[in-house]
Amino acid sequence: MTSGTTTIDAAGVLAVARQARREANAAEARVLAAAVEWAALHQVDDLDDASTLLVEGGRDTGIPIAGEGAPLVSDFAVAEFATALGLSAASGRTLVGLALELAHRLPKLWDRVQDGSLAPWRARRIAEETLCLSVEAAGFVDAQLAAFAHKTGPAQTQRLVETAIATFMPEFARERRERAADQRHCDVNTDQISFAGTSRIDGEVDFVDALDFDDAIAALAQHLADAGSTDTLDHRRAQAVGMLARGELTLELQPGEVSA
Repeated sequence: MTSGTTTIDAAGVLAVARQARREANAAEARVLAAAVEWAALHQVDDLDDASTLLVEGGRDTGIPIAGEGAPLVSDFAVAEFATALGLSAASGRTLVGLALELAHRLPKLWDRVQDGSLAPWRARRIAEETLCLSVEAAGFVDAQLAAFAHKTGPAQTQRLVETAIATFMPEFARERRERAADQRHCDVNTDQISFAGTSRIDGEVDFVDALDFDDAIAALAQHLADAGSTDTLDHRRAQAVGMLARGELTLELQPGEVSA
């Protein structure tokens, strides 16, 4: 392929991109390591002096920026580190907190980040999910995910976190279920029907149930497509809800035969 008088080598472009990504990951790993070293230089013993998580609007939660067992770090020091990187105070707290979470509570993932075998963004995404876990639960997630973290998606991580909570934090799991129970619902609005003959369904369910439901309607939607349906994916997913309601979980359609 040519552009003007310059020959563009597709393989060469990809090689440059891959090298740039490796260098960017290595640079980010060094920033995380620097954050941990900076935190080690500015540890505090009193939570009143420590950097804590902020919520939307800047309200201080009083919750340390990393999970149980990670060191407390001076709030002023974290702000100074954030300024050095050109980050906001909230972003700086998040960065330092996740670095500490990885280094002190998820050491297997941390080692992979530092040896270049795991992209930092993947490790940070996992660390965000373990901040609330006990030391034992976080260690379980670390041990289970470390070897596969480079190809683990958010849903798989969340399932493992839920397993860790149920196994190592049963009281916390019970309290969380009780809090969530008041919010769970499933409403089917049959009082208002559109001109197209459709109705709305709204619900809030347990995360694991939502994953299973999504998997089920995705499989049925694909089954409809394989049977010859030319409807959009959204339409087929909507049809799949009705199929589930009628118990058509093992519906066998011949090519060209589509469920109504």
